[in-house]
Amino acid sequence: MKRLFVAMTLALVAVHAQSAELDARSAVAHAWQLYQSSVQTEQELIEVRVSQAGQALPTKLLWRRIRFGDQGQRVSVKFVEPIADLGLALLIERNVSAPDQIWLRLPSWTSARKVAGNRETRYFADTAFTFEDNKQLIGEQTALFDYRYVSRGPAGAVISATPKAGVTSGYSRRDITLNAQGVPQRIAYFDDRSQPLKTLSFEDLNQTAQGRWRADRIVVRQRDGGQTVLTVRKRVLNAPLSDRVFSQASMTETDSARRD
Repeated sequence: MKRLFVAMTLALVAVHAQSAELDARSAVAHAWQLYQSSVQTEQELIEVRVSQAGQALPTKLLWRRIRFGDQGQRVSVKFVEPIADLGLALLIERNVSAPDQIWLRLPSWTSARKVAGNRETRYFADTAFTFEDNKQLIGEQTALFDYRYVSRGPAGAVISATPKAGVTSGYSRRDITLNAQGVPQRIAYFDDRSQPLKTLSFEDLNQTAQGRWRADRIVVRQRDGGQTVLTVRKRVLNAPLSDRVFSQASMTETDSARRD
């Protein structure tokens, strides 16, 4: 009888844990569903300010263009300032039913090259963002991570995300803070020794009546004192974007801050 009671108790604990896991996963998924709500395309002109070892690097300017779809997303990042970064480009294809694809083009390269495996954990363009981070800035692939509540209350929740076995990630875990409306406010990243590595803050948040949200400023602070600040200068939703924008051929074409 005692063994039966223990077995039933363990079963109930397992069911509760599974339910909490699904609930935490759903909360994260919902946050990014709100982000994509009623948006097919997006263009952002973004100012990038980076400081390393107490020194400010030249201010950068880039276009980020996104296409959202039922089968995934396409992201094009092209730097337009300073001159040294002109020609630096990133192309991301995120797929629901196939592995993600990332291509990088440096100014000195005649064509783009594929970024794969552990290379996705490397930092991009002198910033505090890795290639992996650039994917997660437009949404969470919840099938690749396990989730659990760290804390939960009326003011919001903190949810820990850990990569599933076999998933390549530069982080042993990420702690995602959601506000009372379920919008991400902060992400804390931890290294392979579970030590704090950096934090990302979504600032100057704006939210529509339908719940769609955007951050006009994103700040990443690293444990070594480095900092990267992204500030959106211009944003246009649902403007027509051709397929060529999201092609490797487009990565070799010159862009400018004046282009719509």
